[in-house]
Amino acid sequence: MLAGASDLSREHQEVISGMEGALKRFGRAMPQHRRWAMRIDLAEYAHEHGFEEDSTLIRYIAERVSKRSNLGNVMPSALLAWMKRWPWFLVLDGLDEVTEPTVRKRLIERVTELVTHAEADDCDLFVVLTTRPIGYTENIAPTQFERIDLDYLEPRQAVHYGTLVTKVRLRNDLDRIEKVVRQLEKAAEDEALRNLLRTPLQVLIMTIIVGAAGRLAPDRFSLFWGYYDIVFRRERDKQTSLNRILQEHGQQIQQLHERIGFELQARSEAGDRSNATLTHQELEDFTWEVLHEAGFKPSGIDADLRSKIVAAATRRLVLIAPRGDEGYGFDVRSLQELMAAMYLTAGPLDVVTARLRTAAPSPHWRNTWIFAAGRLFSTPQHHEHKALVELVESIDDGAHARLGHVVPIGPRLALELIDDGMARSLPKWRDRLIAHGLRVLQEPISTDLHAVARILARFADVGDEQRKTVAEGLRDALGGSQIARSTAEIFQALVGLVHEGPYSRPGTRGLAEVLRRPGGSMLPAPADGWADFDDEIATHPLSEDALGKVTSAVAAIRRMSQQSGTDWDEKDVDAIIAGLADDQGALALAAALHHVTAHEWNLVRVLRDGVLPAVYRAAVGELLR
Repeated sequence: MLAGASDLSREHQEVISGMEGALKRFGRAMPQHRRWAMRIDLAEYAHEHGFEEDSTLIRYIAERVSKRSNLGNVMPSALLAWMKRWPWFLVLDGLDEVTEPTVRKRLIERVTELVTHAEADDCDLFVVLTTRPIGYTENIAPTQFERIDLDYLEPRQAVHYGTLVTKVRLRNDLDRIEKVVRQLEKAAEDEALRNLLRTPLQVLIMTIIVGAAGRLAPDRFSLFWGYYDIVFRRERDKQTSLNRILQEHGQQIQQLHERIGFELQARSEAGDRSNATLTHQELEDFTWEVLHEAGFKPSGIDADLRSKIVAAATRRLVLIAPRGDEGYGFDVRSLQELMAAMYLTAGPLDVVTARLRTAAPSPHWRNTWIFAAGRLFSTPQHHEHKALVELVESIDDGAHARLGHVVPIGPRLALELIDDGMARSLPKWRDRLIAHGLRVLQEPISTDLHAVARILARFADVGDEQRKTVAEGLRDALGGSQIARSTAEIFQALVGLVHEGPYSRPGTRGLAEVLRRPGGSMLPAPADGWADFDDEIATHPLSEDALGKVTSAVAAIRRMSQQSGTDWDEKDVDAIIAGLADDQGALALAAALHHVTAHEWNLVRVLRDGVLPAVYRAAVGELLR
């Protein structure tokens, strides 16, 4: 936008020339179509206007522009006129951080409203909406948006990026740069470490760890925890006024980070707190609690210690950083989730597994959950590994309120743990996890089957034994129900698309050619079970209140089973959710649905994509406390 203007400072010119140089490295040139650019943090928007009926995105953009302008208020009508006359580039960032169902639904309506009106007015508006894929089930304005999934970095790309970022960090220290790059290249050749070279953030952290002579472990928990340990030791060993605090009170500082990580993670799932922060007073209060529990006297002789620990955490380690006038928070969301995971896994094992059972269905807590699982696997404790694997295998048992046996979450949890790498060197647990994960091939085709195919292809690439395991799972599905056969066939079509890269093994592509076992007969289509469905409801013991909810839910299920699209009636969705929220009702509905879901593909799809996402997103932070 600014290139060629006559009133640019030297700093402006450096930004433009730096951008030109970066684009040139990618074989690109500066864009000729100059769009007016604006980024909106959706968590901030939800926090400020999430519950307001009349808060449009154009009004919010006008507020943002007005705050940054010295020329007075900019009216929404002026922005609308501007959008009609000049091309825009609008980034709506972080839909995954807005988790409260009502606010999320309203926000998506605002996005759809914006693009629909822009199209009607023939505006040149280019919108990018970002989200983590976990928990994303909405099909937002499909005629206007195209879904693009970001792939992981290939090893050569990761090494190239790591080299560039190391040169920026270490500048003229050529010996250290050479050492870091050499270690990255070794990691790219190491099958156990290669799975860490997937994202820019993880590559950056790896360069910091190897640059400090740290040890790399093949899972994300160990990588991120290694980063915290490196940062802590680096600051502890510096000769500063706070190094003694870091040396003598490292445990309390770590506990403070864990407690704050959990608190912010819990707060941010509430509708009005998507962009959660702590005030300075709250930060001091948490420090007081940590010190008090350790036997210090933060209101007496140790009062000075409290302020010094706060200073060490916010000025030296700077993982908890100021956020303008709003308070303090973690700049990197993954570090907040890491610390929340540390908090959740502190305590007796039965308490920890109960917390993980509660958090597992929630997309908001999923990354925290995986970090927590990684912590349990990072210790050489057989009973902890066993407890976690058994939790994954049984997570859907008795989960009537979210229809665990109709739409299970356990197989996907198992695949995410496999893909994370934490059980890579433990065949006993790895084999049980992959066996459970392969059950996804028995389910109706889902929107995340492409991601599942990537995980299974990466697992099959590890070796002949792993590839044989996936092939056997495919044979089971191809010889199973009609639902399983369809899913397995689509999976095989995807294998060729996802199987690529310099480290892919030729045999993995052969998964696309796997056939069902010779001599095996495919299972016939099940009989219509709606009569048994009705009998189950009619004979289930229900209170008068539960009966009313279940009757409404059953009528809604019947209607939704006939729908082919995604425009489901919100009243039907709410009726089913209300039925599942009642313990007796959930048990009756789960038992009845067992009779029909084997042949009602569409009903399973509707429940999975239209009803259960709202159930999964119910806030659980207070339960986890």
